[in-house]
Amino acid sequence: MYLSLVALFCTTGLIAQNSPNFWTPVALERVQLPEGAERAFEPTAYHAYQLSYDNLVLALSTAPMEFTAAAKSSPVRITLPRADGSLETFALCNSPVMSEVTAARHPDIQTFAGFSMTDPSVKVKCSYSPYVGFKAMIRRGDKGVEYIEKLAKNQNAYYMVYDRMDYPIHETSNLSREVRVMPGYERVAPDERYGRKCPRPTAAQNLT
Repeated sequence: MYLSLVALFCTTGLIAQNSPNFWTPVALERVQLPEGAERAFEPTAYHAYQLSYDNLVLALSTAPMEFTAAAKSSPVRITLPRADGSLETFALCNSPVMSEVTAARHPDIQTFAGFSMTDPSVKVKCSYSPYVGFKAMIRRGDKGVEYIEKLAKNQNAYYMVYDRMDYPIHETSNLSREVRVMPGYERVAPDERYGRKCPRPTAAQNLT
């Protein structure tokens, strides 16, 4: 038992060392948004990061297709930020949500699924596209949800990570009428947001 625990901790340490990290914490007062960048909303609590977007996309492009032998033996390992300010290594595979025809028309839109190498009960779905940049939804074992998305529109350098409970809800704001979801997933009504229902896959018809 003791040797097994030692091996687990050693393996986790090696994974963390070998996983590329493209995220740099940044204080909000040091964020320099380009001209034209616009903040759509601001969570009540969150962490800001500067992302090496092109390098992240390049790393994700090596992810094997899900349900293949390569997906089991050699998923791509990527470090992602968490809502508590920590960094965690995830094992990811390519997980398409579009039809083959639609995917062929939009090769620059890719979606992925995976789990934490530290705690396999923590799952992640993420994507990148020229329209929304990188987005991720992390589901914890306690049913909590965390999001990673752009700090502001029209830029790819700065991102934020926050807990779903810190999403701002204002009765007069249109932003309160939907949940931040992955491309290719339906939006969820506000009364479902903290309930048992999850975003449901669609055919991504708006991309055809």
